[in-house]
Amino acid sequence: MTVIARMLLACAASLVLCAPAAAQGITVRPLQNLTFGFLLPGVNTRIDPLNLSRSGQIELLAARGTIFEVRMTVPTALAGQGTTLPLAYDAGSAAASALRSPIDAIRFDPRGTARFQLVTADRASIFIGAEARPRVGQPVGSYTAPLVVTITNLSN
Repeated sequence: MTVIARMLLACAASLVLCAPAAAQGITVRPLQNLTFGFLLPGVNTRIDPLNLSRSGQIELLAARGTIFEVRMTVPTALAGQGTTLPLAYDAGSAAASALRSPIDAIRFDPRGTARFQLVTADRASIFIGAEARPRVGQPVGSYTAPLVVTITNLSN
């Protein structure tokens, strides 16, 4: 028995930056949803944020020198099949990179806030991972949840 699970990356930065984005000089683009794929009931599956084929990803475009804050509202469970599928995070479940690569990635805890500055590039990638914890007897089906990412420009 398998369970399909993915987390939809809903970029809430558009709520914060939609109109002010041009004025604040930050453009935010969702690139990829966090996807767990097929899960076995009772078997935890962790997706590392630097797993580029499965982690959730957004891209920020801004001028060099821009200082910004990342705040995520992470779901504690995926929903589907009339039930939930628990999720867990740790201090390294998110990462930021100027190169969109694990080479220069800085890990952070998605349950808090993190501050970054664009020093050598005009873009940054934010990655999110998590651990899915399907219960024994978890119903088969598709499970989803929104992930809200808020980007604040601190350079003003």
